[in-house]
Amino acid sequence: MTEKSDDIIIKEKEIQYHITSTITQNNNQYNDISRLILGNCEKELKIKYSLQESDSLLIFKRDAIIEGFSSPIVEYEVFHPISKQPLNLSYCTNIPIEIEIPVNINEDEIYKYDPSSKYYTDICTPASSESKTDIILS
Repeated sequence: MTEKSDDIIIKEKEIQYHITSTITQNNNQYNDISRLILGNCEKELKIKYSLQESDSLLIFKRDAIIEGFSSPIVEYEVFHPISKQPLNLSYCTNIPIEIEIPVNINEDEIYKYDPSSKYYTDICTPASSESKTDIILS
């Protein structure tokens, strides 16, 4: 178990559990776990539940690593800061919520992360795999 500010992070084999708050999520960067930015949803929930603007909502988040997926599946629940009761996220149905997922990018192969690069558009661009064999464009 690790802590960042008032966060609690529990890591198991394929799942990371994260207990945090909207203040912490809005103001911290994470290297190995997702970050949830509620944005206008947070404002809407505070209005619906008669909370002060300065109140911080509680968040319980799960990052599940599934073999074959390039990013984790992120699930979350939001709770009232005083009563600890779950908040109804249907109030945020039409409000975008951001989920930031940290990634490791090889700076020497930055072209692989740009779908417009010659790596993807030019059939004559040389490339090889980790085992030093040629890679076909498809």
